Amino acid sequence: MVMLKIILPFFVCLSAFSSTAIITKIVDGDTIHIKQDGKLLQIRFYCIDTPESKMVGKQKAQIIDGVNYGYLATQHLKKIISVGDNIDLKCFENDRYGRSVCEVWKDGLNINYLMIADGYAWLPYKYCKDIKYQYAFKSAKDGKLGLHANALS
Repeated sequence: MVMLKIILPFFVCLSAFSSTAIITKIVDGDTIHIKQDGKLLQIRFYCIDTPESKMVGKQKAQIIDGVNYGYLATQHLKKIISVGDNIDLKCFENDRYGRSVCEVWKDGLNINYLMIADGYAWLPYKYCKDIKYQYAFKSAKDGKLGLHANALS
């Protein structure tokens, strides 16, 4: 129970958000499409990276010993959020592909943080200096959670 008291403040937030939206598609473990104010937009999750589940440009799916790790990450995200869900967004910038880079929140929970803490996303240290994500990543890796349960991580 003590651990919960330490982690809980990192992914629950009661503050105001920059915008709200409806999920229209879950592309993979770190990208979704949304509808916001009548516009369709692509959202890249802030501070997380998940394996590709299919060939995207020059990036190949990460399949090791017949297991598609991108698919596993995407399926885990689909357990947390679904098409049609109302979400809150805290956006920071646009990436080189024109996607908005955002924290995604549902019912007061930081979905980005949950993906890292559950072990289904990696932390791109080069782009993410946020200590709460670093702590969650280390805890998931040390605990061999999610994708860390094998040699892929």
